[in-house]
Amino acid sequence: MHVQRFRHWLLTWAFFLPLLWNGQAQATIVVVDPLDVMTQKSEVVVHAVVYAQEVKTDSRGRIITLTLVEVLDGMKGASKGEQLIIYQVGGSLNGISQWIAGNHRFAAGEEFLLFGVRYENMIVSYGVGIGKFKVIRDETGVLVVEDVNDVVAAYRQQGGPMKMEPATPRVFTALDDFKELVRDIASVPAQPKLLTPNLKVINPKALKPLRQPMKPAQPMQPLSPTKL
Repeated sequence: MHVQRFRHWLLTWAFFLPLLWNGQAQATIVVVDPLDVMTQKSEVVVHAVVYAQEVKTDSRGRIITLTLVEVLDGMKGASKGEQLIIYQVGGSLNGISQWIAGNHRFAAGEEFLLFGVRYENMIVSYGVGIGKFKVIRDETGVLVVEDVNDVVAAYRQQGGPMKMEPATPRVFTALDDFKELVRDIASVPAQPKLLTPNLKVINPKALKPLRQPMKPAQPMQPLSPTKL
């Protein structure tokens, strides 16, 4: 993904505006899309496990976290066995912690599903606090639980303003069914965007009246033989 698209992703999915919720804590506001929209807009959707992690500073002096993961199953844009690097701005380094409120955390050995977009040779999550689903295994089965962290969600409403409230994690009770659903959505081609023609409206009063056509000249009459 080009730098311009990456900046657009930041502006679209995370406003980075501090918000006091009940006057107690700061949070990040994010737009929460339905699963089908997330799947269509994501360039990569994977079931993966954390392999390793590196925290360092970039050329601008910011702390960044690079998480190396191995793909267990690729639903879109990646294949089983492939290794990917998840890029995040923020982290903890040398006793200094710089985290965007609501940013995902990844731990060694953690199993999860991620919806993401490409940034250079890495990937970033679909949104700050949005796009990661934890895989929780216990004696009752396997749950897929959205990892929303501490974010305030902006939910789209039909024909009205966005509804803002603390994000509620989406929960799916069967891992295989969840992945099959994502595959089905990803297999449907995205609808092309219709371009609106740029039509210029002309005020009828501004139109100049049409000039009356000139009458054709009368052909010359031939001379009479008597006048020769």
